[in-house]
Amino acid sequence: MENITITAATPEELRSGELGGKLRRYNYGFVGEYPEQRHIRLNARDENGRLLGGLRSLHRLLGR
Repeated sequence: MENITITAATPEELRSGELGGKLRRYNYGFVGEYPEQRHIRLNARDENGRLLGGLRSLHRLLGR
């Protein structure tokens, strides 16, 4: 067996989408293609503009 290391993904790796693409192609073989998706990124700020929190989600667009 090979020596394998697990590390946190770098920002460059996340931007490239390489692993996500590989996982999608693998999963397509079992469940078919996914419907189109849209990222939802909302921030909550106070009256002074300071970031308090937020929401990050994926929304599947059905019927397209």
